[in-house]
Amino acid sequence: MFEVEEPHKFVVRSDNKDDEGDYWYVVVYQDLITKFHHSVNVATKFDTREEAQEWANSHQVVVEIDAEGNEVE
Repeated sequence: MFEVEEPHKFVVRSDNKDDEGDYWYVVVYQDLITKFHHSVNVATKFDTREEAQEWANSHQVVVEIDAEGNEVE
């Protein structure tokens, strides 16, 4: 028997935590407007690292997450 691995998604988050210890995640609305939220559950999930990278800037990183929103190493 083997395990079927769930497909992972990618999100864009701040490179560093804020003063309260939170990362900020990019939320894309209607492919035009971006906002930031402190919850990975609200963040826009991208299918590929390349798609996510298009929305990142020099102060943000693309991270891979599992179905529960946990970072994958």
